[in-house]
Amino acid sequence: MALSLLYGPDIVGHPEMLAHQRRARFTRQPSSRGYLAQVLALPGFLDVLWLHRLRQRTLVLIGAADPMVPVANGRILAARIPDARLEVVEGGHLFC
Repeated sequence: MALSLLYGPDIVGHPEMLAHQRRARFTRQPSSRGYLAQVLALPGFLDVLWLHRLRQRTLVLIGAADPMVPVANGRILAARIPDARLEVVEGGHLFC
């Protein structure tokens, strides 16, 4: 799979970001038990139900060309968190 499909079209010109992703990803292999727990938790996790309870100053950053997380998701987060600030930045998933 082309990395630009995952991280956005601008990743091709930033080999240092790709190197960082590879190092971070493979420093420790995930356990099967931990992975299974994440997969089982996803269907029941509805963060939009509790986001209104956050009281921290919050900055929501989203990449305009992010193929993995659409800008609409950032808008939803910012709308649900009190006094959150949304910034849509150029670039893809890694903001490059």
